[in-house]
Amino acid sequence: MGAAGLRLGLGGLTSALLAAVLTVVTGPSAAQPRDSILPADHALDPSVPTPASLLGYQVGDWHVHPDQLMMVMKALADASPKATLEEIGRTHERRPQVTLAISDPKNLAQLETLRQRHLAGDEDGPLVLWFGYSIHGNEASGSNAAMLFAYLLLASQSPEMDRWLQDTVVFIDPVLNPDGLGRFSSWVNSHRSTSMAVPERSNREHQEAWPGGRFNHYWFDLNRDWLPLVHPESRARVAFQQRWRPHVVTDFHEMGSDQTYFFQPGVLSRRHPMTPQRNVDLTAGLARFHASALDALGQGYYSEEGFDDFYYGKGSTYPDAQGTIGILFEQASARGHLMATRRGELSFRTAIRNQFTTSISTLRGSVALADELKDYQRGFDDVTLDLARRDEHAAYVVGDDRDPQRALGLLGTLLRHQIRVYELAAPIEIDGESFEPGHAWVVPVQQPKYRLLKSLFEKRTEFADNTFYDVSAWHLPLAYDLPWAPLKRLGKLQGEPFEPPVLDNVSELRPAVAYAIPWHQQGAPATLNALLQAEIPVVAATREFSAQIADGERRFERGTLVVYPPADQALTPLLKPGVEIVPLTTGLTPSGPDLGSPSLLPLKAVRPLLLVGRGVDPQAAGDAWHLLDTRVGLPPVMVETHQLRELALHRYTHLMMVDGDYDRLDEDLIQRLRQWVQRGGVLIASQRAAVWATKNQLHLAPDNGAETAPEAAADESKDDEKEPPAPQAYGDYRRRFADSVIGGTVVNTDVDLTHPLAYGLQRPHLPLLRRGTAFLKVSDNPYQTPYRYSEKPLLSGFLGPERESQMAGSAAVIASTVGAGKVVRMADNPNFRGFWLGGNRLYLNALFFAQLIQATPLADTETRH
Repeated sequence: MGAAGLRLGLGGLTSALLAAVLTVVTGPSAAQPRDSILPADHALDPSVPTPASLLGYQVGDWHVHPDQLMMVMKALADASPKATLEEIGRTHERRPQVTLAISDPKNLAQLETLRQRHLAGDEDGPLVLWFGYSIHGNEASGSNAAMLFAYLLLASQSPEMDRWLQDTVVFIDPVLNPDGLGRFSSWVNSHRSTSMAVPERSNREHQEAWPGGRFNHYWFDLNRDWLPLVHPESRARVAFQQRWRPHVVTDFHEMGSDQTYFFQPGVLSRRHPMTPQRNVDLTAGLARFHASALDALGQGYYSEEGFDDFYYGKGSTYPDAQGTIGILFEQASARGHLMATRRGELSFRTAIRNQFTTSISTLRGSVALADELKDYQRGFDDVTLDLARRDEHAAYVVGDDRDPQRALGLLGTLLRHQIRVYELAAPIEIDGESFEPGHAWVVPVQQPKYRLLKSLFEKRTEFADNTFYDVSAWHLPLAYDLPWAPLKRLGKLQGEPFEPPVLDNVSELRPAVAYAIPWHQQGAPATLNALLQAEIPVVAATREFSAQIADGERRFERGTLVVYPPADQALTPLLKPGVEIVPLTTGLTPSGPDLGSPSLLPLKAVRPLLLVGRGVDPQAAGDAWHLLDTRVGLPPVMVETHQLRELALHRYTHLMMVDGDYDRLDEDLIQRLRQWVQRGGVLIASQRAAVWATKNQLHLAPDNGAETAPEAAADESKDDEKEPPAPQAYGDYRRRFADSVIGGTVVNTDVDLTHPLAYGLQRPHLPLLRRGTAFLKVSDNPYQTPYRYSEKPLLSGFLGPERESQMAGSAAVIASTVGAGKVVRMADNPNFRGFWLGGNRLYLNALFFAQLIQATPLADTETRH
């Protein structure tokens, strides 16, 4: 798609008109001097507009806004036959995601042909290079450098540049997180002094308001979403990379202001085992070009410390599993326009200069190493398939758990990564788990994406290095809580690779006495919410029952919803695609409670509050917001902690407190929350919020207020009697500390399936992603801990032996009845990064079914621990 056909969401304004508008705002653009960041030895084509002439200021004097950045990219594409601009997607806030293709005009004229030849293994064509900038919106030097990089490639009249563009197709994604960049640029520009920059760190310019610009619209870290593909930004760019399969991918970031500059290969002992050594060698070969370029500037740098290439869900690591060289760059951040650091003052212009410089060095180095890069990718698939042939498993099988929507979610993720999937051809049983055709799929390991799929299915618990920059496990079937198993033999595959059906239609319901909605379905909570918001009565079964249906009898589990629709109101418009609704012919059941039984309890509509703001982890808050808004249709009211004091809490049924520091809440506010719970409110507190709720005894009924909270139970008077610790070598600290960190590990929980917080689960175990060291003691009341960590909790990832011992048998979830209300405490974030769909069900049960939990007072004969 050419620039002329691009829809940029800029109100239909032309580049010239936009430039005129911006000139009025920012000042005249005439007679802008040559940008000092640009190399002096390149003659420049005057017909290509400079970024400064379009913006009205030199790049780096102000932070570019996404709309300005789009305008610059479109103007460059319009001005040069060497560029085309393509919109590849839209963000949550409907901002365009674009890619600027730059190459010799002869290459651009046959771009699609070159792509097809490249994917077919013909490496006689040009190198394919992809440059991505500022996936963290407040790491803005990358996006600002992208304008100068694109300009130089198009305006340079250097014979060397002409040769480079003949030999390469360069794709520039100028801002990987437009929504975050927009938030950040607005902040720093609106707090910039105009007479001179203020470098003090305490200056408001450098102190972003919560949640900051790092994250996307829903406060997700997009540089962790390359594998889960939860967000449209990630799906669009992964689709583009899969369509082109670049030889080199770059990922430009910023780090702490007191640092210098980092480029990979990174910590060698911490790369993923599926990444070939040749990848590391080529990365090191390119590193020599970065070093030379930065040496010429007198810029300090490092390349083998701090950052690793283990988690395949990051922008610089995702390519490594697919025959592409991924490179991470980290520039010390000015976090505004000028920052005082321990190395002296760091300007935004300097940060941009360094990112621009390593963009050029990547291009230069890639052209110099073109033959090696092409040879590496040409042979990568054959080497990968040979590796797959030696795998102990031939395939993996995944079942739908009687929930096709959840299974299709997992399969859709695999297919977006171009991992082939087939329908199961014949029934099989593995370790007591049955897999049936029509309800299960096979993922063969013998395919080019073997390395990627292996990382999504393997349960790895041993590592060469126990330090991780991010999570140590990301097992996809465990995240979706779907039955799965490795297969020793592949057997016969059924037909062509699987193509998922589109679930967008709702069938008209047959007339019935009532309708049952099995709760184990992913779409059931959204359906329930729609019904309750429409004030249609819904009851939930707290006991199993059988019911008569048109063609016989059917068994229903705890948590099944039963709907008696009013005669004058149709249900069909409220139903969600893919959700099974079962017509029932009579309220008299063959077994179990009848449909009018007291065991089927009425449900009330949910009106949730989500506590956000200072001290709250934006990502955990974003996980909850995204879940309720996009998957349930129930956007929470989001309030900051200081608003709680004046808020009419009685208007809300639930208060969600995610991971964060809540110690600033004073006793008067805590007492107000306590009274709200006792009057019927439901508090859902996770991770450090759960520890905080325990410390402040919010889970205790008024008559138990004198009991000691678990965190205060230790007898500190014995501290003086403890033996002093044995001396340890200072140099061993980092390694020993790493053993105590839980940075992202899959652990198992034992579940009481009779408890309302477990309704809909199909097995008495639920895998959760454990991150952080918030621990909860099992409740004194034996009925209040429906989820406990297994005695051997580790499923996949790294967990130090002391932490594993501490976790074994401890509480994962505690549900306490306090007066008329409930307090649900969770040691983990069950909504981790939006793709832990198994944990979503736990959280939604707390939201919709906490009202079903009955008080369980202990009789005098029952033992308290």
